[in-house]
Amino acid sequence: MKYIRLGRTGLKASRLGAGCWGIGGPFLNLGLAGGWDGVKEKEAKDAWM
Repeated sequence: MKYIRLGRTGLKASRLGAGCWGIGGPFLNLGLAGGWDGVKEKEAKDAWM
């Protein structure tokens, strides 16, 4: 696995990402709604298989 450094933080992250934002469910960030609503648990799990 290859890693990159995140800016000047010194943190490392893999170059490969799963892109799971769409199955994460609704959330609030700084008071604003984000995420997707109505994703069934089975559908979210099936997306990983």
